[in-house]
Amino acid sequence: MRGCEDRRGRAAAARVRLSLVAVAALLLAESASALDPSRTIDQYTRRTWSLEQGFPQSTVNDIAQDRDGYLWVATFGGLVRFDGVRTVVATTANEPGLPSDRITALAVDEAGDLWVGTEKDGLAVRRGGRFERVPLAAGRAVSVGRIVPANGGGVWVATNKGLFRVTSAGAVRRFGFEDGLPDEAGTTVARGPNGEVWVGTLKGLCLFEGDRCVPRFQEALARESVLSIESGRSGTFIGTSRRLFEVTGDSLSELPVRPGNPVRAILEDSAGSVWAGFDPGGLVRLRPRKESLGLSDGPAGDSVKSLFEDREGNLWVGSTGNGLVKLSDGRAVGIGIIANGSALSTLPVAGDGKDGVFVGTRCEGVAHVSPSGVEFLSEKGAPYRECVWSLLPGDGGDLWIGTFGRGVVLRKRDGTLERLGGPPSPGRIVRALARGSGGGILAGGDDGVFRVDPATHAFKRVAGTEGLDVSFLDATADGSL
Repeated sequence: MRGCEDRRGRAAAARVRLSLVAVAALLLAESASALDPSRTIDQYTRRTWSLEQGFPQSTVNDIAQDRDGYLWVATFGGLVRFDGVRTVVATTANEPGLPSDRITALAVDEAGDLWVGTEKDGLAVRRGGRFERVPLAAGRAVSVGRIVPANGGGVWVATNKGLFRVTSAGAVRRFGFEDGLPDEAGTTVARGPNGEVWVGTLKGLCLFEGDRCVPRFQEALARESVLSIESGRSGTFIGTSRRLFEVTGDSLSELPVRPGNPVRAILEDSAGSVWAGFDPGGLVRLRPRKESLGLSDGPAGDSVKSLFEDREGNLWVGSTGNGLVKLSDGRAVGIGIIANGSALSTLPVAGDGKDGVFVGTRCEGVAHVSPSGVEFLSEKGAPYRECVWSLLPGDGGDLWIGTFGRGVVLRKRDGTLERLGGPPSPGRIVRALARGSGGGILAGGDDGVFRVDPATHAFKRVAGTEGLDVSFLDATADGSL
């Protein structure tokens, strides 16, 4: 009996291990590299996690990933450990080492330790599975705005009481006015590609040279609260409470993106795309081209607080009120059919016989979609605008087009359009097109089904279909309709 119990116990333990591996693998499964920059921003697969998925609060202030692949998510309701499926929430009630449940900043240092900043209660670090408080400024409420790993271990911490350098051994050094900071209220800190350290404050920006932070662009930023900094291969970008800037050599140029809106987060991903999060204003990709994305249909989703790229290349977006959003390269790619700056509703789709498709839109005509892009059909040099309900490829490159209210239109192989004037129905609505027996075309709509002679373009009603409101039709090989 003991041998059977041991075998059952080992089997159960193996199942548990396999289950844990499978869950952890979900964070790795959807993407193995950075987001494909050739895709438009709305072609990425998007998923959202918030209160309904076990998050304690719907505002995500910061995101980090530990060595085991878990994501850590900072909220005002506690610290969330997330494996892509399940959430485990750490609060002061179950983790005494946490100073507060209002978590504002996160970072994983070179040793793999997780550093946690809070809204008013300073800093903590997680080592060996336990949280420990790290004293910064005794007797004073310390609000942590940003944490970044430091070269050689430990972290840099931007707070309302100055900038702190905390070593992995726990030694703390504070930097303030006397060290060159434009203001003691540090809002953010960032490391550049060569190890340089940028510091943002309520009254401007500085760059460390040795042990001193030298103010930069004082005239342009003297009255700006610097909220976010990203310094990478594509350059250095500065986000303030009102504007977005790019550093070019020794000059600072404003980028005309969402002027007047606070820039809470900037990120350059591993493919070189540069992203900016506005609060409000949603998500904007600055490089390689300017594109924007609202995170939900409501106003809450248009406020971005944090951006993070995981080791698998997925982009995670922390929002105000809309939880955690993940953008990844999905297996299917959406193609936006855009006219006059708006996405169009599309109805029929038909192959072009090569590597593209024709797409009928609701009252903006027909778009041809191919690897080279999207091109709308034109009529005598002007846009062809019809409400298109059905499409049928014809012989030799012709295209039959069924419209709402304008009958049947034939696009010939040379690209010209011919209006056939029928069918003779009250509304001239053609919702369905199909091939009939003998090479004819069948058109169905608001008053039955008509046969169209491809040579004469004459319309003849199919007996017995009078008065039928037809949405779909097809003909079988034996001529049945």
